[in-house]
Amino acid sequence: MQIALLIFLSIVVVVLIIASYIFASFGLTGIWGAPYVGTPKRVAREMLKFIDFKPGQTITDLGSGMGGILIVAAQEFGAKRAIGYEIHPLLVWLTRFRARLAKIDDRVEVRRANFFKADLEPTDVLGLYLLAETMDKLQLKLKEAYSPDTMIVSRGFTVPGVKPVKQTKTSLGSMYLYRVGDLGIEKKK
Repeated sequence: MQIALLIFLSIVVVVLIIASYIFASFGLTGIWGAPYVGTPKRVAREMLKFIDFKPGQTITDLGSGMGGILIVAAQEFGAKRAIGYEIHPLLVWLTRFRARLAKIDDRVEVRRANFFKADLEPTDVLGLYLLAETMDKLQLKLKEAYSPDTMIVSRGFTVPGVKPVKQTKTSLGSMYLYRVGDLGIEKKK
């Protein structure tokens, strides 16, 4: 009897974890900007190579998920700082845990915040994997927060109405490079 109860409770916990993941990943897409889709290391490497990321630069990832881009930037590309903004508390905790395990938590920082409302710090490079609609809404905030020379690398989605500086299509997907100064919405004076 106790074994059957233990098995039942284990199944309930697994189902709840899966349901929470699905809800957090896809159910709140309209609120959070994009479904959670992890960035594998090979994709993060390609994104950083695509933008010619240099040691000593700072990278910021809006909607940083489990910190794939941040961790690769700090571990393999010599990022001075890697800052993530993530609204989901479990993903924030997992990023912090992964950075600590990799012994790069002195350079990787993830903030539990809605990036639409957060004060964004200056950065050299901005990494995005957000739906086009979200990026459209984000343009004014980016122009207000970052210098015109800040580079934006977007995986999979374009910024509506803005011509990329360069783009590529690989077996790992499409990538687009933009400059904040080229965004279409005028900065408030």
